[in-house]
Amino acid sequence: MNLTIDATYNATVPAFYLVLSLLVMSANGIVVAVVVKTRHLHLPTLWMITWMAACDFCMGAHIFIFSVPSAFLGRFAYQQALIGFSSCCLTFLVGQSVLNVAMVVVDRYIAVFWPLRYIHIVTMKRLMMAIAITLVLSVTRMILSALLDNDFYYNINIAVCIADFDSVEAVAASVGIPLLTLVVILFCFTRILLHVQQRRKDVTPTGRLLRPEGFMKCPIMVLFSAGLFCVSYIPFVLGIILSFLKGKENVPERFQNVIMFGVLSNSLWNVLIYTATYRPFREALTYILCRTYHRKKRLEEIRTMLSIQEC
Repeated sequence: MNLTIDATYNATVPAFYLVLSLLVMSANGIVVAVVVKTRHLHLPTLWMITWMAACDFCMGAHIFIFSVPSAFLGRFAYQQALIGFSSCCLTFLVGQSVLNVAMVVVDRYIAVFWPLRYIHIVTMKRLMMAIAITLVLSVTRMILSALLDNDFYYNINIAVCIADFDSVEAVAASVGIPLLTLVVILFCFTRILLHVQQRRKDVTPTGRLLRPEGFMKCPIMVLFSAGLFCVSYIPFVLGIILSFLKGKENVPERFQNVIMFGVLSNSLWNVLIYTATYRPFREALTYILCRTYHRKKRLEEIRTMLSIQEC
């Protein structure tokens, strides 16, 4: 195990990690609490989003526990023996976050192409199987990265513990799942986009376009997912390859900051994409936050209905 500390120290990193980690934990914690507390949101799709929020919460907690104190101190805040543990945890969380995005995109793909059979295809049992498969893949990626490159260090520029990435096998194990996930996302997005274009051409005998309610919501959600994935994880993949080709010392500091911003902010934007665009979730959230207002509104509606019946 190797401890490497660069000479450069960026004073903005501690404040950035502190603010963003708190935002990630609070936003994803709210998502988990709202879905768990609201019975009519207990659907496979919402449980999938809840699982994603729980993983993103763990990402924020990892940064808050390991990176924030280390960034403020200008060195790794714990014993050197925990550098490998912190690196393995980050490797697992990044891989799980990548696979969660792919799982949600495939879910939307099924909803677009088989809307009538969706509730029979996406069941709780199959959701649990899909989550178990992603966990196995994430753990396998973490183990391979640790065994193939058992050399971890603390990078003060981005205040995280990462692997050295000095072997082809370690690089392949690290970037393989993100690249395969990118292929899956682009395939689903392309198929959905072509499907949307075809549906726009479908007309009724009277010449009216056949556009069911919510027709454009799934393609837009997948578009956001694909764009967010590219912004978040393509720099991550390029950074690993660049570190292998030129050495970790030759990776530009600003590029390292961009990588960490993309990976960590992905855990925040997921909440906005998959929950804020879903109307039942917004209504449940506003009900929990403004319960007194909704009770008064409901009483007014009941009084109005009673007055109409009396008339």
